[in-house]
Amino acid sequence: PFAFKGEIMIYSKEIEVKYEVDVLVAGGGAAGVAAATSAARSGKSVLICESGGCFGGVGTSGLVPSFANFTDNDDIIVGGIGLEIRKNVSKEYPLSTYWTPINVEELKREYDRIVSESGARILFFTTMCDAVTDGNGNVEYVVFTSKTGVFAVKAKMYIDCTGDGELCAFAGADFECGDEN
Repeated sequence: PFAFKGEIMIYSKEIEVKYEVDVLVAGGGAAGVAAATSAARSGKSVLICESGGCFGGVGTSGLVPSFANFTDNDDIIVGGIGLEIRKNVSKEYPLSTYWTPINVEELKREYDRIVSESGARILFFTTMCDAVTDGNGNVEYVVFTSKTGVFAVKAKMYIDCTGDGELCAFAGADFECGDEN
């Protein structure tokens, strides 16, 4: 039978800094897609890393494919990249439709298109496993693992779009875990 021993091991390994970019976006859900696209369109070098095989988070892989409406039934009240995506997905439904259903494959293709056309570099199946800080709360590197091995990314700006705040937690930021309530 399996038994947990609770031992502590010190592990050390040299890791290649494989990418140096202006902006690293950790997580490729809707927020990550918007962050990476926006930063790349503003002329920044951007790397977006997603642990799964497609963009979209809960909207695609999580199979919760729907949009809330973008209007107050008369006027558009939400804009930006979200509206741009919505205008290209589920076109058969008016923008004022409340909780518009989305074809998941259509949404995946739109996310791929918008991020690719922005010029951001994309890494799928790339899982964040640590953050290295300078001791003052500033992230210096983020460590990832993928089929190609373990590597680090150095950026001028790090954006946590993991959905669970994993980058912030790895970096030592304060956080709370919810309980049963």
